[in-house]
Amino acid sequence: MKSKATAITILLLLVVVFTLQNTEDVSLRFLFWSFSLARALMVFLILSVGMVIGLFIGSLSRRPPLPNHPQDPTSMKGKQEFRDES
Repeated sequence: MKSKATAITILLLLVVVFTLQNTEDVSLRFLFWSFSLARALMVFLILSVGMVIGLFIGSLSRRPPLPNHPQDPTSMKGKQEFRDES
């Protein structure tokens, strides 16, 4: 438990250092929107959006298989034949 607290403390210190080193404003223009944010905030915002998109795409691939689908292992219960080749 102590190693977990140490890892979290180190990670938070790295985040603080990153934030302090990236305080310059960055302008962003997209279509008809234009705004400026601190560089660190922009990086965290883009990282968050990427994580949400990744979770969404990951949840699409973890959908349960359709019933009686050939790749569904539950649809094959009791249907496997064992052959004795002796």
